Amino acid sequence: AFFLTIVLLIFSLDRRASVNRTDVTIRIAAFGLMLGSLATNLLDRLLFGGVLNFIHVGSLPVFNIAHIMLLVGELLLIYSLLKTPRS
Repeated sequence: AFFLTIVLLIFSLDRRASVNRTDVTIRIAAFGLMLGSLATNLLDRLLFGGVLNFIHVGSLPVFNIAHIMLLVGELLLIYSLLKTPRS
């Protein structure tokens, strides 16, 4: 997940693209979600030996909040990159 975040960061720093204020805001939010979720997973693993932020609702599978936020951040960044026109 960390390497995917770095690769997406490199591709989002393309100076040739005309980036508007909305795209910049979306990218900042996306990287905030990705880096925050990576940091919480790392801290959980260092302090507790495993990830602790799981949710179990009824008969649904157990899922990790940090992984959901990582996925949302990546999807936001990909959306921002695809909608930005290239010159």
